[in-house]
Amino acid sequence: MTHMTMQGHRLDRLKRFVPDFVFRGAVLGVVCIALAACNGGGGGSSSGVATTGVVSFSNGQAADVVIGQPDFTSSSFATLGSVHGNPDVIGGVLYLPDYGHSRVLGFNSIPTSNGAPADFVLGAPDFSTSGTLSGATSVTDYDGRLYVPELTNNEVAVYDPIPTAATSAPNAASPQTPSFTLTAGTVGGFNVPAFSVAGGGKFVVPDAHNHRALIWNSVPTADTPPDLVLGQVDFTGASTNQGGSPDAQTMSNPYGVWTDGQRLVVADTYNHRVLIWNTFPITNDQAADLVLGQADFTSNTADRGGSTAANTLDRPYAVWVDGQQLFVADTNNSRVLIWNAWPTSNGQAADAVLGQPDFTSSSSGTTASSMWSPSGLYLYGNQLFVTDTNNNRYLVFNGTY
Repeated sequence: MTHMTMQGHRLDRLKRFVPDFVFRGAVLGVVCIALAACNGGGGGSSSGVATTGVVSFSNGQAADVVIGQPDFTSSSFATLGSVHGNPDVIGGVLYLPDYGHSRVLGFNSIPTSNGAPADFVLGAPDFSTSGTLSGATSVTDYDGRLYVPELTNNEVAVYDPIPTAATSAPNAASPQTPSFTLTAGTVGGFNVPAFSVAGGGKFVVPDAHNHRALIWNSVPTADTPPDLVLGQVDFTGASTNQGGSPDAQTMSNPYGVWTDGQRLVVADTYNHRVLIWNTFPITNDQAADLVLGQADFTSNTADRGGSTAANTLDRPYAVWVDGQQLFVADTNNSRVLIWNAWPTSNGQAADAVLGQPDFTSSSSGTTASSMWSPSGLYLYGNQLFVTDTNNNRYLVFNGTY
C-alpha cells in the first residue's frame, strides 16, 4: 500500500488502537535537568549516552529541528504518518517508529537540519512502500537486540542483531527480518501492546486493552511467557480497573512504560495518571507506591475534573526517565511535563513544561514551540526527542549544559 493510499485510512486505524485524543486548541522558567547515565528503559535501555552536569530547557522553548516535515508549520501525512511511541538512539544511529506506514526509519546520525531524509528502513523494501511492521510503535534495545511492538499485529518483533544501514533496505539486497516475535500467547495474548521497555535485565510490555502490564524477569531471547502481571489479579483478568473503581493496583488502558530494573513507571492512560513503583515489583497485582496526575489512587478524572495545571494529566501516553528526572507526554494537553527530581508525593506538581507557554495552557499547534498530541519521548545527551503524533513529525529540543 502506498503513502497516498495509507493517508485515506490513517484516522480510522488511529482511533481503533490508540487513545481517543482530544484535539484542543510563558511563564519562563528554566528546566535544570541533571543527567545521569542511562542505565535502562524507555526506548534505549542499553545505549543511552552517559552525561554529567546540567542540561537546561526553558518553559515553552522552541524545538531546534523537525524530522518528517520540511519546516515547523507543516504537518502532512507523508514521510511520517501518525507517529507513536519512543524513539531510540543506538551508537549514534537514530531509530524512529512510523506507525502509519508500518515501518521504522533509520538515520545514521542525528539530523541537524529540518526534513532530513532517512538512510535506511526496517520492515519495508524501500522508502515509498508501506511495511509489514503493522502499526510499529516505539522501539527499545537491549544486549544487541531491537524490540518493536506491532500494535495492530498484537506482537513484539525482535531483531537480533540490531539492524543497520548495511543490513536494511534500500542498501541490502536481502534486508534483515525479525528473528522472532513475542506473543504472550500462553497468557491470553496481547491486545494492543503499544510500548515495550528493557532495562536492568527486566522487560515490560503494557497490554493496553487487557488493562495490564506484563513483566519478564529476564529480557526475552525467544517467545517465552511473562513471569508477572500488574493491573490484574492474575493472567486471566482483562477488565478495566479490575471491573471496579481505580486504586493502586488497577489500570485502564496503560500505554507508556519505563524501567531500569529497579524502579518502574507506567502511564495509566485512561485513568489520567502515572503510576510509580519505587522498587521493582516481585508479585502479581503489586500496588504502586506513588501516583502523579491525581491527588490519590482512587481518583481518575482528566485534569482532576478541573482546569489544566502543573499537577494534572489528560491521557498521558508516554514516559521517560533519565537518572532522577521524569518526562511525561501529557497527550490530550499537547505538552510534555518534566519533574526535575524523582517524585516523592502523590499528585506532585511538575517543574517545567514544553509545548505550552505555561502550566494552564493546553491548546494544540503546529509551530516550533507547540505540539499536537505528543506520544513519545527520548533523551539522548542534551537532546530531547518528542513524538508529535498528529503533526506527523518528531521534534528535537537542544538543551544547554
